[in-house]
Amino acid sequence: MRYVGEYKYQGFGGCDSKCHLDIYNNLVICTEYEDNEGTSITNMAEQLATMVCRDFDISHMFLIWIECYDVLGMERTWDLVQFNLHDNIFSNPRWVRINQEVVDALKLMKLEQLDK
Repeated sequence: MRYVGEYKYQGFGGCDSKCHLDIYNNLVICTEYEDNEGTSITNMAEQLATMVCRDFDISHMFLIWIECYDVLGMERTWDLVQFNLHDNIFSNPRWVRINQEVVDALKLMKLEQLDK
């Protein structure tokens, strides 16, 4: 499954929130929009990952979740987010900084799987 586009979600307090998703099967790259006035992808990581798995029929067990911040005037950052999983609900997010080369390798691997 491949998807690229905007994803709208209800943030904390019911506020309208949005991010950009780039999905390659079970690899999800979630990028914060600079103009997102709602809850950030970091503050809502476990809820957002749970919703994306549900909405795009991605196996919770095999999810690879990467957060990306690409703010004008700052260096782009990538974080692999690890979660605890119980009853298909994520909790206890932990961020590990990764570099562009790791992200590119994961995308290439998932694209090759899509071609098969």
